[in-house]
Amino acid sequence: MNALLSLISKYSGYFHDGSVHLIYHDQDSMIISMESAQVLSEWDWNRKLAPLSKHDTISGKLHINHIKSIKKNNCIFHDTLAMIYDHGDLYELEIKKNKVKILITWEQYLPIKARTDMYCIEIEAEKIYWENIPNLFDKQ
Repeated sequence: MNALLSLISKYSGYFHDGSVHLIYHDQDSMIISMESAQVLSEWDWNRKLAPLSKHDTISGKLHINHIKSIKKNNCIFHDTLAMIYDHGDLYELEIKKNKVKILITWEQYLPIKARTDMYCIEIEAEKIYWENIPNLFDKQ
């Protein structure tokens, strides 16, 4: 496990109440653009997490390559994984060397507010790594 992925795995709890902004899934590769919840300064942000972000959230892309299997709510999933609505609310992120588990609900705000039930998505792959992009979701 590379150093950045090891840090993200260690502090994956910070992604509870975080967001998935985009999923790109093409055959056996996937990229999930995500952002953690706000990390409060009293959690010793500067010392522990400074390498992950210059802001008060951790943001970047989780790359999942050479996917072996995807499960959605404990059922094998053979289609292309995509966002159901325009925003994903993260409830859990668990990263291991060759496995990612995400608990997520999908939400849309306009034209009518809608929300899905919670989905448990588990992905097994040969290679998983984190691309740290501290300014990925900066407002312009």
